[in-house]
This record gives sequence, structure tokens and C-alpha cells, in this order.
Amino acid sequence: MKVVILGHSGFIGRQITECFNSLSPEIEIIGISRPEIDLCIRESANQIIRHLSPDTTIIMLAAIKKQLGDSMEIYQQNISMIENICEIVQKRNLRQVVYFSSSAVYGEDIHNKQIIESTPVNPRTFYGIAKFTSERLLSKTFQSESTPLAILRPPLIYGSGDASKGYGPSYFLDNLMNDKEIIIWGDGSELREFLYVKDIARIVYDIVQSRFNGVLNPANGNSHSFYSVLNILISLTGKTPKIKYGERTKNKVDNCYSNILFRKSFPEFHFTSLESGLSEMVKFEQQKRGL
Repeated sequence: MKVVILGHSGFIGRQITECFNSLSPEIEIIGISRPEIDLCIRESANQIIRHLSPDTTIIMLAAIKKQLGDSMEIYQQNISMIENICEIVQKRNLRQVVYFSSSAVYGEDIHNKQIIESTPVNPRTFYGIAKFTSERLLSKTFQSESTPLAILRPPLIYGSGDASKGYGPSYFLDNLMNDKEIIIWGDGSELREFLYVKDIARIVYDIVQSRFNGVLNPANGNSHSFYSVLNILISLTGKTPKIKYGERTKNKVDNCYSNILFRKSFPEFHFTSLESGLSEMVKFEQQKRGL
């Protein structure tokens, strides 16, 4: 078996690569990222063809992230990537395809405290629309089911090495360590699920080993508020930040998951607690700074 990771040099891709190398060093890992290959350009994307065979698993992480803007231009780039991939792999016999979609397909500004895989999709951003469109294009491409297609809709993934500094653990910790003001939107009480990056890497490994087929929310079913995340980080760092409470630009909504299908599919999996994951983040950051 060989595994082709599209987007291997990113925050999540690096962890998945390390996980496979650690647990199954005999598996050939082929990492592909920009600028080596630009999946938005068909001629460039064609270079992956030489890696495709019946023993190939593709893990599709590559995407233009929503942190770079929610625009039609970025939507079109994300769709171009998936169109090129679908055209390249159609009618090819692969071992499996694992696609990283997003919880954004359910609607980031829609209140739901019991999200399951059958929850009606209602993407409200260009990013979410692109992700769901990509899901449907892949499903159409592999409709014969001869190649298992795992579609993952993960919640917010956090951990060391997240350079996005997106609102949540990464942003909070970076500002804490640099003694910067921290902005909390509203009162920070909205609930979200936070998934440790090493957990999602191991989940992907298990999905590939089992050749899971279908849609899956990789979630532990435990939600926390942004304010509670900040308080844990304050306790771990011993910092006393200046906090500014910004006015919400949208209504307060909770997004919480049921993990019934995940537990049924992977009953032996053990999630890292939020406290443990944040503690590892803090230790990594302190070591990097020589503290």
C-alpha cells in the first residue's frame, strides 16, 4: 500500500505523515503540496497520475483555507482543485480516497447542539459551499463504490504548528505568549468542539487501515466555550492578558456534535482531553521560546 497525501506540508498534513511513518513505516508515503504541484492547474495536477495504482490511497487535504478570505475567487480555486482531481482519478481503480471536508457544510451560523452525519447540510459561506460541492463531485466520481470514499467533516482542529492563528486555541495562545490583547467576541460562551491535531491524524490512519466508506464526523461529543479554552490557557501559561470583549457580528450559536457513528465505527479510539491537548501546545511553545 502507498498513501498519497495532497497537502502534506500543512498543519494537519504534517501530523498525518508523522503518524503513518511512526505506526506503519513500511507504507510508502508520497507527499504533494504547493509549489511542487499546483492542483488548481490541470497540467500541474496531472503529475500525480504516476502515483496512482490499485494499491494507492489518496488523502485530500489541499484547499485554500477560509482564513484567506471568503470570496468567489477562493471558491473557484477550491472547485478547480477538486474538478482536476476527479478528472484525473475517474475510471481508475484506487484502494481508497479520504477527503477532508468541513463542519462548515452544516452552516457555521446555524444553532445545532446535536449535529450528526445525516443533519441537513446548509452551507452559508463560499468555503462551506465549495466543500459540499467537492463532496458531491467526489461521490459522483466514485459512485460505483469500487473505491471506498471517506468524507470527513471535522470540527475545529487545534494543536502545535497551527500557523493560521485562527480564532480559538491558536490565536489565544499566540497572543498570550506575546503579551498581546485578546479579543473575545460577545462573551465567548458559544460552544464548539475542539479536536486535537494528533487525534485527527490517528483517526485518518484508522480510516485508511479499515477502508472506511461514507461520511463521518470525527468528534468526541464534548463541546467547550471559547472562554473556557482561554481560561485553561491562562492557567497553563500563568499569564494575565488584557481581554477586550468585541461586539458580535452574527448571532450567538452553538455547534455541538453527537459521535454515535464514530463510536460505532471506531469503538476503541481514545480522544485527547482538551486540557491535555492545550497543555501539549503550551509546552511546545515554551520549549520553542526557550522558556
